[in-house]
Amino acid sequence: MTPEEIKQLLTPEARALVERYIDSDPVQVALRVGGKYASEVASQVKYLQRAKRKLPSYYQARCLLPGLAFEQSSSEACADFPERSGDCCIDLTCGLGVDSLGLSHRFARVVSVERDPAVALLAATNFELLGASGIEVVNSSAETFLRQLEENSAGGFPRVRPVGKEEGSEPSVVSLPVLPVDLIYVDPDRRGERGERRVLLEDCSPNVVALMPRLLRLARRVVVKCSPLFDVDEVFRLFGSACRVEVVSEGGECKQVVIEQGEGIDVPVLGVRAIGVGHEEFPLVKDRPVSAPDCFDWGRFRWLILPDVALQKARLVERHFSGEGFWCSGENGCVFAEESPREPVWGRALRIVSVEPYRPKELKKRLREQGIARLNILQRNFPFSNAQIATALGVKEGGTVQALFTRIGEKLWVLRVD
Repeated sequence: MTPEEIKQLLTPEARALVERYIDSDPVQVALRVGGKYASEVASQVKYLQRAKRKLPSYYQARCLLPGLAFEQSSSEACADFPERSGDCCIDLTCGLGVDSLGLSHRFARVVSVERDPAVALLAATNFELLGASGIEVVNSSAETFLRQLEENSAGGFPRVRPVGKEEGSEPSVVSLPVLPVDLIYVDPDRRGERGERRVLLEDCSPNVVALMPRLLRLARRVVVKCSPLFDVDEVFRLFGSACRVEVVSEGGECKQVVIEQGEGIDVPVLGVRAIGVGHEEFPLVKDRPVSAPDCFDWGRFRWLILPDVALQKARLVERHFSGEGFWCSGENGCVFAEESPREPVWGRALRIVSVEPYRPKELKKRLREQGIARLNILQRNFPFSNAQIATALGVKEGGTVQALFTRIGEKLWVLRVD
C-alpha cells in the first residue's frame, strides 16, 4: 500500500464507503462502488471482514489493511505478552504493528522500527486510528537502528507521523531509549526478495543469530518470534542452553515458536501456551521412551484425548498428562484417560464408544448394516491414508460418525468416538 493509497483511503468519501459496505460481499462491492475508490474499498472490506476475529481492534477502528501484511501478521491474541512488562521495549520489525500494539499494553513506551517507509507510515496511521499511546514509529533497518543506538551518535531518530498529523504537537524526533531497555522484540522477515520462504533463521532478515550478542548487551531480555515450523531443539543448538522456548497455539493450530534470552534465564525451559486454554512451563529434559503396554486394557480407558498441537510441537504431551489415570502413546501421540478429563482440556476429548481390531471386510459389512455411508476418519500412525480407508470400508469421508484408526504395538485398531 503506497502513501498515496493510504491518503486516498483516509478521505471522508472512502471511509464512508467502507463503512457502508462493511458487511457486504467484497466481490460485489467493487461493482457497486465503481469509480476511483472501487478496488481499494473492496479490498479493505475483504480484509476488515477477516480481521473481525483475528484483529478485532483493527476491525473496530476500521484500520487500513493491505493483504500481504494482514496475512503475515500475528493475531491480537498471539501478540499479547502477559509474562512480560516494563518501561521500554523496542520492536525491531514493526510491519503492520500488531505485535507493537500488544507490547504497548504491557510497556510504557514502545519504539517500533520499520525499514519500509510506506509500511512505517501505514503502521503510524493505524496506531492513530486505534488511539494507541506510547508507540513511536521509526523508519530504519534494524541493523542501522542498532548501530546508532549503540553509538549514541544521532541523538534521536526522525519520527514517522501518521497521515494527517504531519504538523502535530508531538516532537518530530524519537529520543534514544535509556540502555539497557527492558525488552527487544524481533519477528524476522521469512520471505526473500522474490517472495520465497526462508527456512533457516540465519537467512531471515534481520539475522537474529548473528545479532543476538549485540541485542543482549542492549536489552535485559530479547524475544524472537519464529515460524510455527521451527523445531524447538534447533533453538538450543543455535543459542545455547540459557533459553526459554514457548510454543503458541490458537484454535488447535500452531501459530509461532517464541525464543527468549536474557536476565534470569539460566537454564533451558520449554513452555506451551494455548490461547484460551492455559500456559505451562517445564525444565528441558531428554525425551523419555514411551512404549505400549503388553496387553492394552481397553476396558480401563474410556476417553481419547487428541493433544493440543502446542504440546505435541514442544514434545510435552507425556509430561502434561502425567497424572494417574492417563496413558500416553508415544507411537501415535494420543492420550487415553480412565475418566472424563477436567476442563480446560489441552486438546480434543472424545468418548470411546467401541474398540475393535481393524478388519476392513467385517467393518465394511457392519457399517452397511447400520446405514452409515459417511465416516469422519481420524488417524494416528496408521499405514493407510484417509482415502484408502474410505475405499476399503465403502464409505465417503465426512459426516457426524467419527472413528480413529491407529496402531498400538503391532496391532491396528478402530475406535468409534463421539
